[in-house]
Amino acid sequence: MATKSNIDAHKCCKCKTTKCLKLYCVCFVAESYCTEACSCKKCCNLLDYEDTVEVACEQAKVRNPLAFSTKVHSLDQVYDL
Repeated sequence: MATKSNIDAHKCCKCKTTKCLKLYCVCFVAESYCTEACSCKKCCNLLDYEDTVEVACEQAKVRNPLAFSTKVHSLDQVYDL
């Protein structure tokens, strides 16, 4: 899930009650684990909880198959150029 490049590039979250397992967690939606730079509380989006994170990802995908897809597309993609 998390790689060195996407850990360095992702924004840090500030989740307080969701354990970083909801789509409004910037780390979770980027399919990255939270890092020490995050200021989240009771975080479960960590490598230690890999099974829990995978279940949460699958549940999010069941509710919305495009949950983890890119939200912004280039004009070439929009117009199929």
